[in-house]
Amino acid sequence: MVARSLRWCNGVGIHFLDPISLLPTRPPLLVKEFIGDINIVAGRWLYTTLLKSGAEPRNRILVWDLFSDSPDPTGGWFETTGDVYTPIVIAEGKNAFQTLQVFRTLNVYPAENFFELVHFDWPSGKITPLKRYSDLQIWPVYNTIHSG
Repeated sequence: MVARSLRWCNGVGIHFLDPISLLPTRPPLLVKEFIGDINIVAGRWLYTTLLKSGAEPRNRILVWDLFSDSPDPTGGWFETTGDVYTPIVIAEGKNAFQTLQVFRTLNVYPAENFFELVHFDWPSGKITPLKRYSDLQIWPVYNTIHSG
């Protein structure tokens, strides 16, 4: 279980709690960034997207190894301006995962803005732009069909 606290415009505290006892399962992380969405992938990787904070290009994807006690991310990718929204994990395993997310430019007029569907592959860090749109939202769809 993950709980956020101390949310402010330039950071967030992330706590990792056992869902039954509510005791910490690892040291908390203080992420000093303007965080968007957070996912835990395969019980090991903390994957987060970052929103625009200032005009300079910055990494928009960060990954932490939750098996490590390090407060620092394993790495950062997708250095650009703009926002990254709605990461959806499309494949996950013990040592690798893949996500889809939406990248949105935040250009000042008259520059054109667009939304782009982007694929991320871990651990290679490869970013693959898939398609540009004038407007785009993606939503996870969960299989609710139960056998039996």
